[in-house]
Amino acid sequence: MIFTLIVPPFGEYPSLTLHPWIYGQQFTFFSNERPGSEQMAGLADAFLNKPGFGTRCMKDEPLLKYPCKNTTNEWTLPQVSASVTNLLLAHQWTSDDPSPSCQCSTKNKLIMLPECPEGAGGRPPPQRVQSSTDILQDLTERNISDFLVKTYPSLIRSSFILPKALYATT
Repeated sequence: MIFTLIVPPFGEYPSLTLHPWIYGQQFTFFSNERPGSEQMAGLADAFLNKPGFGTRCMKDEPLLKYPCKNTTNEWTLPQVSASVTNLLLAHQWTSDDPSPSCQCSTKNKLIMLPECPEGAGGRPPPQRVQSSTDILQDLTERNISDFLVKTYPSLIRSSFILPKALYATT
């Protein structure tokens, strides 16, 4: 009988810097709940302008493989199809019912993520690309819970290209 012990050599590998950008495109949002407030204006300025949020673009904090970008920080509204625009305009949405509903698990159909129709979560919010390459979305005056719950499944599905059978069972 032979026994062996395999132990990897320690101290031979450089330390790994952990940061969110190793996982691909990052989406972040903010919401200014007091748009007329002077204090909030100062906070928003610090948050939205250089160096911005996070440490990626701070002086003396370089991530060598992930440099900062020179961006214009212009807010844009993502395009939506005419059918989504018509759907959102055709219904009288309220704070209790702010956008089309999603389908969750039932006794007959178990799903890991809700199945949401186009337009769920409402129109895409204004967004811009930060110098850190993050996509920053402005959810001011939006129902944040509704937006996150109804758009998260599509974000997850687009981030992980999986066959539908892997995240839905019947």
